[in-house]
Amino acid sequence: MSYPCIVISRHGPRFYEWVLLMDHEQFDGDVGDPSIVSCLQSALAGIPDGQRLVEVRYRGIHMGTFEKESMEATVGELAAKFAASHAALTHDN
Repeated sequence: MSYPCIVISRHGPRFYEWVLLMDHEQFDGDVGDPSIVSCLQSALAGIPDGQRLVEVRYRGIHMGTFEKESMEATVGELAAKFAASHAALTHDN
């Protein structure tokens, strides 16, 4: 089964891009968001009703599969976790 997937890229300080994939095809996306939080909020808002689970990739690394409702409630915490995990794994920020 395929779940919606949020893919977030960082192009520079306070300059991010997000893409929402549905069935491995681009469904929505935007360039120019100022933060990971903003990307997550925008992408989550675009996920059709009835989708319970969401995969997240941040800067090329799979961060996990999460319940959409839980993500919406903890978007700030998740954004910080994604940034910290990426930095720890790649020794880059």
